Order: sequence, then C-alpha cells, then structure tokens
Amino acid sequence: MSDWHTLRAPLATLTRPVHIRLRTQDRTQPMARAAWELVTSLIDGLDHLTVSIEPGSERLVVSVEAGGSIDPITFWGVPSGFELEGLVEVLVAAGRGQSRDSLSPETRGLIETIHESRQHDLYVAPT
Repeated sequence: MSDWHTLRAPLATLTRPVHIRLRTQDRTQPMARAAWELVTSLIDGLDHLTVSIEPGSERLVVSVEAGGSIDPITFWGVPSGFELEGLVEVLVAAGRGQSRDSLSPETRGLIETIHESRQHDLYVAPT
C-alpha cells in the first residue's frame, strides 16, 4: 500500500459533503496550478468532496467548507508537506460532521469562555 493510498484512505469514510475552495487572482500561477493538481488528485473519485477555483485573493488561499458544521478552515499557499496531513484531518473532521458539539463537555466549556473571534497563524518550519 502506497503512502498516497494511506493518506487518502480516511477520506473514503466521509458521510457529509465538504467543499474545498481555492482562491487566487491568477489561476495560471505555478502555486495555484500545484494546489489544484494536489487537491484534485487527493479527492479524485470521492463523492462527498468537491473543489473549485475562483478569483478573490492576492495570495493563494485554500479553504475547507462543510456546509455550516464548522467555520471554514483556511490554508495559505499549497497545502503540502506537514500541511497536507493537516488538510486531510480537517477534511475528515468536516466530512464526518464533527464540530464543537462532538467535543467533551470540558473542552466545550473552555471554548464558550471565548467571547470574540480570533485569528491564529501557525508557521511550520521546514525540517
């Protein structure tokens, strides 16, 4: 079994539709083409997953949207390397309908103490 097959295997278990939206000003840019090829290869043949590319961002933005079950999760640039595994985990959580309702009462209680939206940037250093 290949690493690619192992990475894709959890995506076959999804029960809810998930949409991946790529936003960029120039879909002919190498990064946009690479992201499109990566995402379309990842979801090829999987009925619950769809992808679109549209104008709207100076930089390449990849968002996972699950019909309101969770807020969109956004990746900046091509989700490759460690981010590719993160993208798969987000797709699985969204496609299984996991949301804060599926969290433990203790974790939900901690989240409920946050009274404003927050944006976090995570930088993963290449190793």
